Amino acid sequence: MTHDPERGPDLDALAERLLTDPRVTYVIWNKRIANRQIQGGAWRLYDGTNPHTRHLHVSIRAETRNDERPWALPDPGAAVAGAPAVPPLPGVVEGWKDGLVDNVYWSELELGPYRLRVATDALSVRGVRLPVAFREALELCRLSHYLPPTRAICDARWRAAARRVVLAPLAPPGLPPLLDRHPTLEAQAREWSKRIGPKSAALLDGPWKEWILEPGLRERQAVSYGLRREDGSVWQEPGRVHDDAHKDWSQLWAPVHRKATRDGKEVDLVDELARGSELLLGGALPPWLVEVLR
Repeated sequence: MTHDPERGPDLDALAERLLTDPRVTYVIWNKRIANRQIQGGAWRLYDGTNPHTRHLHVSIRAETRNDERPWALPDPGAAVAGAPAVPPLPGVVEGWKDGLVDNVYWSELELGPYRLRVATDALSVRGVRLPVAFREALELCRLSHYLPPTRAICDARWRAAARRVVLAPLAPPGLPPLLDRHPTLEAQAREWSKRIGPKSAALLDGPWKEWILEPGLRERQAVSYGLRREDGSVWQEPGRVHDDAHKDWSQLWAPVHRKATRDGKEVDLVDELARGSELLLGGALPPWLVEVLR
């Protein structure tokens, strides 16, 4: 299917819909591949010779190639309305438990005496980066070896990024019509992920806010930081105006692996942050948060 933004279908929506049909084996589109039999159909990076950015490829199972049932294709107007006719996105915890979270790629990051591993991109399902609440991030920490970053890690990540993406917020003052076109959180998330571009195996940074770990954080409180400008400054300075249930289109999560090294020796970052560390600018995590992360 040729990519024709002016007269053709929304190939993002079409790819998602095709993957719900049992006749389909796999779909390749825009540097990504998804196979219904691998990882629950999760999108993975595709590094073949042809990146498939000008057309979508769909492969049909041999035994169903003569199946002439109609195809349930997305509504052509869905992309304009801001509500793609595709399967709804799960929350990050639900997606993790169902094996739908896309592959996570790691990049080493040096920060003082530490050598860390950070995700190269924000967590996603079927190629769409997921908005995450702080309480969801903490729940996923209990199911994985992931941690939220600190402000120092976020800043180091920006400095080291191989790919920096700077985007104006979806809802700057005076532009309510943009959100009118994308009225739901899922529609906003899809639009924001599309503006960021394809998922990246190289370290990407800039176009989202993070929930960060900080000293003095109280239970049910959350601190947001990030969304870079061209000069590296952020739209969102650390603030404690949100509770741990809040999330929006720009509140994504590129986790840190809790296993790291300090001066060449392996450490658990939870232990480091519990007793005070340069990663927290000399502070320490509150006991309640240490208990949650352990």
